[in-house]
Amino acid sequence: MGESQSRYSIVERLTRSKLDIIGEQSKLKDVLKTREQQIEILTDDLENWKKDIEQETDKEQREKELKIREAERDYQNYKDRLSDLEKTYTSKLQAIKEALKSIQAISKDSVA
Repeated sequence: MGESQSRYSIVERLTRSKLDIIGEQSKLKDVLKTREQQIEILTDDLENWKKDIEQETDKEQREKELKIREAERDYQNYKDRLSDLEKTYTSKLQAIKEALKSIQAISKDSVA
């Protein structure tokens, strides 16, 4: 009977070892699957990041192009006004010259 009990105990230990090994194999597959899923998540994150950056870059580019167009319009408006301003300043300078000539003529007449 001792011999049969010894065989049962050996079978029990081997069965337990077998079950432990099967459990460890299962854990290996779970770890592998988890890591594979992690790679998929990171890959998806990268793609989303690229899209976000692309959208951000497009937005910034549109904003900068808008600023350039505004600056060009401002430049053109000032350029258009420049000739009018130059005429106005020329007229004012001419009026000042004439006023100075008049004052000079009055001064000569008073001295004489």
